[in-house]
Amino acid sequence: MPDENDLIGPRQLSDIPQSQLFFQPPPKEATAQDLARRIFRIFQIALYGTLIGVFTILGIGAYNCSVDATIKLLKDGLIPVLTTIGAVFGTLFGSLFGFVLGHYYRKEKD
Repeated sequence: MPDENDLIGPRQLSDIPQSQLFFQPPPKEATAQDLARRIFRIFQIALYGTLIGVFTILGIGAYNCSVDATIKLLKDGLIPVLTTIGAVFGTLFGSLFGFVLGHYYRKEKD
């Protein structure tokens, strides 16, 4: 059985220097990380809001329809709308993420 004196490293949490307890990225990386999180949160809110609106409108439109009319409405209305939403959000937010993160993480040339 190992002896207490044979252990390697600090014996208590208070023996560890405060600077080694938590990893904190450099300020430039922290700013980029915070900005990326904010852009992603805006993306989530915009996408969820748009999808909720689309499904609400389609749900109201399909409420008093027959089954065939509802299928036609979903086929002719939902698929093009979802395709367009995917293209618009991919174009807008993909470019924005690429620009912002590329700006913050680029290597400066000597």
